[in-house]
Amino acid sequence: MLVAPGIDTVNVTNVDMTLMGHGYIAAARDVLGDIHQLLNQNTMPDKRFGVRAEITPNGEKYWVIGR
Repeated sequence: MLVAPGIDTVNVTNVDMTLMGHGYIAAARDVLGDIHQLLNQNTMPDKRFGVRAEITPNGEKYWVIGR
């Protein structure tokens, strides 16, 4: 997991990725909903529906979509 300062890292590995590359986004409602909240309302990750915080072993916060 790469967490860079000043960038919200969102892990979507729990989302069904049946297509290669980033094509899975078109079929992943949770991911599309998150992108919509970010782009249309500039909502921070802690306020977006379906996103939860996790911490790396190094103590860095990142966000997870899915189970």
